[in-house]
Amino acid sequence: MSCPSPQSARAVPAATLSERLLANATLEARDRQTLLQTAQRLQRAARDGGAARLLSGRHVAIAIAAEAEAGATPARALFERAALQLGARVSRIAPGILGHGEHAARAATARLLPRLYDAIDCHLGSTGHALALHRGCGVPVYLALGGARHPIRALVDELAGIDGELALFRLVQAVLVETLG
Repeated sequence: MSCPSPQSARAVPAATLSERLLANATLEARDRQTLLQTAQRLQRAARDGGAARLLSGRHVAIAIAAEAEAGATPARALFERAALQLGARVSRIAPGILGHGEHAARAATARLLPRLYDAIDCHLGSTGHALALHRGCGVPVYLALGGARHPIRALVDELAGIDGELALFRLVQAVLVETLG
């Protein structure tokens, strides 16, 4: 029996929570537990009058098409409210800046985005594009966080004492805190 070489032992770094949220349709047990606990803590803090400014100094972006600017989707509005309440600054950016183009443009984008933003919520594009963007620039990238097909929606009914829209709001905040905090 041979021992693994040092190179093969460090082959693949562990995936981040934002990467797992992009890559999996269902959440792993550890992620479910972490997000539920964080959402509960955020709800208790809000109920006790403590406005948790946990993301103060952070800057997040929402990637949307110019024609979609006028009609905010529920997921986009939810993300923006959740981030603002936690103290983050929120900017809207055109999806074209996210490097759909040639290799040189994608490389330049990957260097620029982490200097401007701590996270990006894409409301257009595919899971593959969002995952590639995350891997290329190194900041958390979400795909319509809290949207109709996002995996955190499966946790809404598991939040004891928090109903519907508020539960989803706290879960979006929990993802932000866990990936940016």
